[in-house]
Amino acid sequence: MAGVEGSTVSASYAESSAIEPRADLSKRGRNSRNKGKVWERRLVHLLVEVGVPAHRGLSQTAGATTPDVDAPGLWIECKCGKRPNPRAALAQAARDNPGGRLEVVAIHDDQETPGAGATEWVAMPLSDWLELVSEWHRGRRE
Repeated sequence: MAGVEGSTVSASYAESSAIEPRADLSKRGRNSRNKGKVWERRLVHLLVEVGVPAHRGLSQTAGATTPDVDAPGLWIECKCGKRPNPRAALAQAARDNPGGRLEVVAIHDDQETPGAGATEWVAMPLSDWLELVSEWHRGRRE
């Protein structure tokens, strides 16, 4: 490095310092957050469209006190990525949920365009799913 006595670091290394990769990482992190926000907004729109009052939670600003998407009786965590981990997301929902709400993880494959045949699915604990299916089935018989 020029100007540093006894330095064995080359000038080319100094020119390719970690500043550039950090900027790339920052941009990737921002892009990832933006994709997550888009997926959260889309899910809110889909829920409202079917009659479920929902809105985005303030999880980024309020910490773990709110879900990504807030809807009555549901604690919804949203994950968007190439290979999201539903087990980790369910563990997060179970840890953050104060209780009394069904834990749901809504997942979107970010390699696909939302709504254009994209892979979008939910995961939830089997006990919660059975409760939901049981209520749905009872309602269909009435």
